[in-house]
Amino acid sequence: MFPIINGLEDNYIIALKFVLAIFLSGLIGFEREKIHRPAGLRTHIIVGIGSLIFGLLSIRVFPNDPARLLSGVVTGIGFLGAGTIFREKELISGLTTASSLWATAAVGLALSLNEYFIAIFGSLMVYGILQLKHFHWFRELLGYDEKLYYESLKIKPKKTKKKRKKTKSKKTKR
Repeated sequence: MFPIINGLEDNYIIALKFVLAIFLSGLIGFEREKIHRPAGLRTHIIVGIGSLIFGLLSIRVFPNDPARLLSGVVTGIGFLGAGTIFREKELISGLTTASSLWATAAVGLALSLNEYFIAIFGSLMVYGILQLKHFHWFRELLGYDEKLYYESLKIKPKKTKKKRKKTKSKKTKR
């Protein structure tokens, strides 16, 4: 029913889509990996590639109704993202990682539908939004508690260097 090898041109375009999916999904995943989140670089790349594959298959298998499989991808990523959300007392974590996985799946689907501008611009916007939290002015604008911010990154805040007073050391004779 389907030819094993389409035209050579089609295969180059599909390969380009995979390369773009790896790069764009990796961009989002790198940001998550950099701050030690559970779903990092590899997870985001796999989600991007997986959604691209489902999108391409959906278009080939159901040319008149590709939304059949595409909607399944969106639902499935919702469940995957739900697994990254944790609640401890009043603190909820993982929402941003879950939404970045969802956006990564959307990038893969956009590539499968030949919507390159949407995929590239959308990825850059998601990456930029994820970067906002690292700017002091943004945290200040939203009233973030700096202590909680640094705890979430699992790093210690930078301390200002204080000048030490020079003390005379006593030399001991042996």
